[in-house]
Amino acid sequence: MPQEKIKPIFPAFLSALLAIGLSASPAASFTIPDRDPLQLYGNEIVFDVIKTGDKVGTHRVNFSRKETGDLAVETRFQLTMTFLTIPIYEFLYRSRSVWRKGLLQDLAVEISDGGEESKIRALPKGAGLSVSGPHGDVQVSQPVYPTNHWNADVLSQTRVLNTLNGKISQVKIVDTGRETIRAEGAMIAARKFQYSGDIDTTVWYDDAGRWVKMRFTAKNGSIVEYECTKCGQARAGKVLTN
Repeated sequence: MPQEKIKPIFPAFLSALLAIGLSASPAASFTIPDRDPLQLYGNEIVFDVIKTGDKVGTHRVNFSRKETGDLAVETRFQLTMTFLTIPIYEFLYRSRSVWRKGLLQDLAVEISDGGEESKIRALPKGAGLSVSGPHGDVQVSQPVYPTNHWNADVLSQTRVLNTLNGKISQVKIVDTGRETIRAEGAMIAARKFQYSGDIDTTVWYDDAGRWVKMRFTAKNGSIVEYECTKCGQARAGKVLTN
């Protein structure tokens, strides 16, 4: 199967990394606990990426505390498509960010999309950030959150920094209510949020503000899900059923 027939499937998949106006409550109605990510998650989040029932990749986020007290976050995503067990397409994403008092201070992104390389960098400038990427430079005021989803503070925003193209994406995020979902191999209570606008995806957070699931539809109509294998539930002690 030629690679050019594979890649069109993934624009929705990639934009959902990062990271639908319904008759429901605004996302801002969800009270986000003021918690250190290291307390919420521990030092790592891990998701299996599932497409049409098969695992096609892994999404991993690592947290650490710098000597200055700043929060360092590293995200790595890898997707591999095969045909008759032979790899035919690979997408690699890596980002490194530094946070101080809840504000983004530095972001560096490296992407390899089927061998095509791109980079994004965001650094402080004045009261905001200067972002450079494959589509040029843009200035944005703080706070702004990149499309990595671990930070539930994004739910009160109407724009996000798209870490695939360096653009500022306009979004509407709607709280569509509570559901029971699978995380770390068990069923837990979580709240579902729907994105629309420049990004269209569905993300779930537990009541403490932990990112626990994501779902979106690829261009070919197939459903892609992030299933949490490690996202702080063992630390929370709130597993409902096995």
